[in-house]
Amino acid sequence: MSHSHKAASKKKQQTSSPALPPMAAVASLPNPISLDAYLVFYNDMNQQLGVVQQFKSDLGQPLFNFNSQATPDVPTGEIANPSAISAVIFDSMINVYGVLNGTTKGDLLLCKVSPGFALLNIGDPPLATTNSIAACSDGKQTGSLFYLVETADRGYRIRVITLPGISTSQEIQFSLQFNPTSYLGAAYGSLPGQPADAYVAVQDIDGYIHVVSQHSGLSGQIEDGAGLQNTPIACLFIGTSLIIYFFSPASTSGISKLCRAITVDLNSFSFRTISEAPNPNGYTQLAAFSNPSSANAGLGSVILTYVQNGSNVLVSWQDSLSGFQEELAKVSEGGDDVELEDY
Repeated sequence: MSHSHKAASKKKQQTSSPALPPMAAVASLPNPISLDAYLVFYNDMNQQLGVVQQFKSDLGQPLFNFNSQATPDVPTGEIANPSAISAVIFDSMINVYGVLNGTTKGDLLLCKVSPGFALLNIGDPPLATTNSIAACSDGKQTGSLFYLVETADRGYRIRVITLPGISTSQEIQFSLQFNPTSYLGAAYGSLPGQPADAYVAVQDIDGYIHVVSQHSGLSGQIEDGAGLQNTPIACLFIGTSLIIYFFSPASTSGISKLCRAITVDLNSFSFRTISEAPNPNGYTQLAAFSNPSSANAGLGSVILTYVQNGSNVLVSWQDSLSGFQEELAKVSEGGDDVELEDY
């Protein structure tokens, strides 16, 4: 498959950045047993996999405090930091994937870390060269896990392995100057007139977010808003619309904002900054899942989880999708990207 790259027409951002501090890896899923609750996975201060359940009625209550100290009696785990974790419902189970340190310093292994443990078959040796992963599935027997890897002759590339991770991985043929430390976001669903497919979002060296499909040959760029350098990315489908969340570049006061882009074809995107959302810590992964309800003509809302700026506490916030129908109407008309007012 071949994907084209839409050139960015915006002014380039400064691409240099300081060394990355520890990253709060975060993933979330609705609890399939209790519709009133959801699960949040994270790397704790001992670099072990943590999980907490919260009822949707308690949104905003602290989930985990990243100001806490490691527990001396608990051995340090091997979840790489910085890195990312990803959780999906696949094969009738909640599966959590992560990047682990290998026995040789600098080696990174892609693994299923729950339930049980399994090393994914990404090659021989089974090593990645970056820390970011993103998984998605149809909630049944179809799933994909994307990761960014450095190649000796071609720089950085996205590769994908079909879950459960037994078959060998494949490269996504996508011409782009990737941000080498980009985080990824992924979602599985159907855009209008397109078959169901897995989609992955990645940041380029200028800070802009691109989305590419695994099989159907679609790709596009969010041109109206660059992201924070090394921004986390979360993707999900609401109906046949793909939503991408990420953080804006920091202001002069060091504050980033939550941003949202919507597309129905990857040719055009609506984009807005969600000023009412809590300001994020710049070193937190971003997790999101749809919360079905009667709101927005039955499309519901989105629950996002990330570490808040200042407090360093992991909390969830609900995007009511205010303005979603307006945005959807604008992007459905086609044409250039649409930038909307903050709300």
